[in-house]
Amino acid sequence: NIRRYSTIAFDLNVLSREITDFTRSIFLFHSPPFETNLDKMIGRDITGNKVLVSTGSIAIRRFIEKYRPLVTLHGHIHESSALSGSWQDSIGETKCYSAAYEGNELAIIHIDTENLEDSYRELL
Repeated sequence: NIRRYSTIAFDLNVLSREITDFTRSIFLFHSPPFETNLDKMIGRDITGNKVLVSTGSIAIRRFIEKYRPLVTLHGHIHESSALSGSWQDSIGETKCYSAAYEGNELAIIHIDTENLEDSYRELL
């Protein structure tokens, strides 16, 4: 029985069967979690008007809510920080950061795991 395709939800479920404590973990996900500052895009409603929409992963959001990793890092939606006004968010006690950036600079996230409030994003 070969599984040819997988989903984020399936893969995270497999991972969570092998490890039970993620509270000191740092995860790198390409997609951001759903309904955060990190997943905003301009879309259109049914009448064609521009609207701000959330396009992140529901599976990643649920994983973060359930397992509460220390930090998650994301990318993918480069315009999100400009649209939401922030490159970071929190889900419970988990800090979520995005290095995705729509400018010409390279965005680097500096994380202080002992004091997450001191973490910052630098544009080079």
